[in-house]
Amino acid sequence: MSSMPRHLFLPLFSIAFNTFREAVRSKVLGALVFFVVLATIGTSLLGEMSLHEEVRVTTDGALFMSTLFLVLIAVYSTVTLLHNEMERRTIYTILTKPIARWQFLIGKYLGVALLLGAIVLVLCGLALGLVAAQGGDFSLQLCWAFVTLYMQCLLVTALTLVFASFSSPLLSGMFTACVFVAGNLISQLVAAKPVLATTVPMGATLVDLLVVALPNFESLNLSWFVTHDEHIPLEYILAAGWYTASYVALALTLSIAIFSRRDLG
Repeated sequence: MSSMPRHLFLPLFSIAFNTFREAVRSKVLGALVFFVVLATIGTSLLGEMSLHEEVRVTTDGALFMSTLFLVLIAVYSTVTLLHNEMERRTIYTILTKPIARWQFLIGKYLGVALLLGAIVLVLCGLALGLVAAQGGDFSLQLCWAFVTLYMQCLLVTALTLVFASFSSPLLSGMFTACVFVAGNLISQLVAAKPVLATTVPMGATLVDLLVVALPNFESLNLSWFVTHDEHIPLEYILAAGWYTASYVALALTLSIAIFSRRDLG
């Protein structure tokens, strides 16, 4: 590795590692992980009360609880780990070193992504174990569903970083939550387009803009495929990965552009 790439990437890895280590030490994040594990295990108890639908109830419940808590963890960790640096003024010490603001932001993003990846692996293994305990077979669809769930988390983290680069922690969380909900309603927006076109001025144009601008979280939710045991093509996963990488790159570029102009004084 030449000196130039080392100068560029070593600060990223250092910030990412420190971010991951700080997140692991957080009692709040630890409590959230504990509750998602507890809630996921609780879904298997609901499965026991169903009639010959134990595996379906368990997988549906595990995916729902994992999505709910992972999005919450992604938003909370991104917001707090960034704003804690500002409140404790440790960001000034970091940026006085030969570390650019874009390196600081991307390092924070990589640290949160590493944290979420570890949690996703734990929850995926837990879900597969619960399905096996219910008498179900190994489900590749369930594994793919957790892969795309991780993609959703990467998108949520990038979006939160955009909002956190210019707004308060509370507003950043609210903005991200609104975008996440809207991104899960893409098909409903498309279905409502004919009605909006006749009742709202430029309604159809507004829907088209929202469909393009909003991240399509709905397409990354594979719970329907898992529930109905439908085959998930590898091409679909690859396309989802490319879409996620492209959107994350745009979001990070926007957050860097905003944060680089922010007055930290």
